[in-house]
Formats: sequence, C-alpha cells, structure tokens
Amino acid sequence: MIKPGQSLKVPPVSGVIHTVAKGETVESIAIKYHTDATSILDFNRLADAKAIEVGNQLVVPGGKIDKPKPVITPTTGSRLAGYTGPKPASVRATGAGLLWPTTSRRINQGYSLRHPGIDIDGNRSPLYAAESGRVVRTNWGRGYGNDVIIDHGNGLQTLYAHLSKTYVTAGQSVGKGEVIGISGCTGRCTGDHLHFEVWVNGRRTNPFNYL
Repeated sequence: MIKPGQSLKVPPVSGVIHTVAKGETVESIAIKYHTDATSILDFNRLADAKAIEVGNQLVVPGGKIDKPKPVITPTTGSRLAGYTGPKPASVRATGAGLLWPTTSRRINQGYSLRHPGIDIDGNRSPLYAAESGRVVRTNWGRGYGNDVIIDHGNGLQTLYAHLSKTYVTAGQSVGKGEVIGISGCTGRCTGDHLHFEVWVNGRRTNPFNYL
C-alpha cells in the first residue's frame, strides 16, 4: 500500500535496494538476492568487500527477492483442531421441512448460479443435521475444506462445508437435529461460516425452497 506524500526508493536498475544489517557481507547479500558479489561492488563503487558498514544502503543489480513459501497445513489432525470445547448438545427438531442447520441466522451470501448454496455466519457454531439420514461423505476437499454430506433418501442430500470439527463418519446414521460438527474456515474461505447446500437428484438447488 502506498499513500500520497510517501517517499519511495526506486533502484536505478532492475534489482533491489538493501540496507546492510549486522553480520552481513557482500557475499551473503549476493547469495540472498541470487546475484554475484562483483556486480554489487562495481555498481556501488566499493573498493573491496570489506568497505560496507551496518546501515549502508546498497543497490543490488539483478537482485531477486524470494517469494514467501506457502504455509502448508496437514490434511489430517490439525484441520480439525479449530474447536477443542465439549461436544454441543443436539436440538429437538420440530415442524416439516429441513431444519435450519446452525444456531446463527445471519446470511453472508445467498444462493445463485455462481454460488450454489448459502453461507451462514458462524463463530465456532454447532451444526445440526437438517434431516435424518445416512452420512455418505466426510472428507477434506480443496475448496470445501472439511465437509459432510448426508443422504436423506428420495434423492435428497445436504452438504455442510468449511467445518473446523466433525463428529460423524461415513456410513453413520444421524437423526434430524443431531450435532454433526462445528463451523470453521477450512478450505477456501474468508471467515468462520457454514456453506450449506441442498442437492436433489444430484443437482444443487436453492436451500430456501426446503428449509
């Protein structure tokens, strides 16, 4: 980010500007920026490699800054470690239609052709099975993160994504209102929430038509 009035130091050549720190040498600086020590000496008109002091600013011609290494999180264990509290209680399900799947009622993003579900705001909120059925998937998906899919019969399935913790396994039967996990931000997400989808005969549909 830059702001009006801010002074920028732009190298006169392709490269970087480096401020000498304690313990650094011309050779170590050259290695850091993937170039050679001679070009640093020549461009900065240094008599020899010892003619640098802490705080000196050197132009490093052709210097390249390494891109930060991506943080790799294991696909098992720690991805489920976002919630360490006790397992929440299930809720008593009443009325027809699918049960609202979490305690929060705040919608972050609705259903559309580009977003085939609804995003419900969460703060490590307990998640409930919207209808009784059988768990057909609990896994780590690159986009959905930790997710759960429940088959309710008659072609109806529900999906719960970005969970920080799951309490069910594939093949397990669950009742309507049974707690199945905790909301989170695993996979591609920008904050703690539940991504909830309703599938009818394998096709995603607007969850509000069934809730």
